[in-house]
Amino acid sequence: MAKQYSISKNIRYAPAGITRQESVRNGLALVNTDDVIIHEAARPFVKVEDFERLISIKERNATFGSSIPFTVLKGHDYVEGLTDRKELVNVQLPQKFETSLLKNVHEKAASEGREFTEDAGMIFFYHPEVPIKIVEGMDYDIKLTTRIDMLAGEQIYNEEFSRRK
Repeated sequence: MAKQYSISKNIRYAPAGITRQESVRNGLALVNTDDVIIHEAARPFVKVEDFERLISIKERNATFGSSIPFTVLKGHDYVEGLTDRKELVNVQLPQKFETSLLKNVHEKAASEGREFTEDAGMIFFYHPEVPIKIVEGMDYDIKLTTRIDMLAGEQIYNEEFSRRK
C-alpha cells in the first residue's frame, strides 16, 4: 500500500498485542516524537479533516467524543444503579497525547496488570490532574465490531466515502 499511495516515509511496524492496550504499548516503543496520535483500524471512516481538526487544537491531550443519546443503567442481572447521560461521553478515536505521558501510563498499567479499553481513560486514572480535551466527535466515526455495525458501516461508506476522489 505504501507503494500504491506513493508514501515515501519510512514505515515501521510494531508487533500486534493480545489486547488493544498491548498493541498501543508496542507501537509507543517505536515513537520518538513529542506527541502521538492513536487510532484503530476498527474505526475506518475518519476523514483527513478529522485528523487535521484534532492536530490543530491547542491542547496536547485530546480525544474525540460524542454525547450518548440513550439512557444507560448500571447492573448485570438486575438494575444496580442509575447514570446521568449528560455526564457520559462516547469515546471515539483518533486521540492525541503527549508521548512521554502516554508511555508512562502504559508502563504503569502493564506493571500493575490493569486493563483499559482506551487511552484517555488510562491517563485520567493515573493522572486526573492532566486535562484531556473532549473534541466534538462525528456521527460516522463508529467502531465496526458487530454484524449490525457492519451493516451501518456499509451505509456510511456509501453516503460519505464512496463518491470521494
